[in-house]
Amino acid sequence: MTAATTQALSRVEQLLLQRLMAAHVLDDKDAKSILREIQHQQQLLTQDDNVATNNNNNASSLEECFANINQQMTHGFGLEIATVVMDASTTKYHAVMNTHGGDDVSKKAFEKHFDAHDRQFILLILQHLVDATANDNDNNNVVVARRDLYNLRGELQEPYRMTLQGAEHVVESLIQQQWLRISSTTTTANKKNNNKKRNESSMQATLELAPRSYLELSHLLVEDMGFPQDDLPQFLFHKL
Repeated sequence: MTAATTQALSRVEQLLLQRLMAAHVLDDKDAKSILREIQHQQQLLTQDDNVATNNNNNASSLEECFANINQQMTHGFGLEIATVVMDASTTKYHAVMNTHGGDDVSKKAFEKHFDAHDRQFILLILQHLVDATANDNDNNNVVVARRDLYNLRGELQEPYRMTLQGAEHVVESLIQQQWLRISSTTTTANKKNNNKKRNESSMQATLELAPRSYLELSHLLVEDMGFPQDDLPQFLFHKL
């Protein structure tokens, strides 16, 4: 797409994109709250300081902002904001995903933060969750116990190795980076217990694939690992 047909992003859209990429994933409520915050800040700047802002478009809703951002990013960078609808509550989650999912991009998602041993362990974790989903007949979110993920380190093939401490660190990192999440069953149980942190880190706590994994790793999960296509959550794409 040429410069003549690509509309520059407004300052609001630039800041919204920065916040989304920094967070990795935002649910719909948080994304709309951040958009309102940014819009308010930019209005104050314009009114109080007479700052010249880039207002080449009049996007006001989250959907309009995402569509404008995608028009530029998809053609210029091969990236796109997409939305996945999770759970029976139909909660929406937004993230920036690579549009070239068929290549090795998704497979390299962990190279920045994990070494070769960690990455092999992560692949075992993902495959374990995929296999559990394929074998589930109840059409529910598949969850696995944290201890079961730790034990997968025993399936690593030479030359890869992983200690229990290393496995704990990798799983915790995957949760913090929003590739995995504490399951709703564990979260519900914690509402009856004051020591939430202890329960969520316990060996019995159950984990599941988080929205970020579906958004950024769907090609890897389906094409390389056999995740059932029909069990993928609903994807929404934002176009003008």
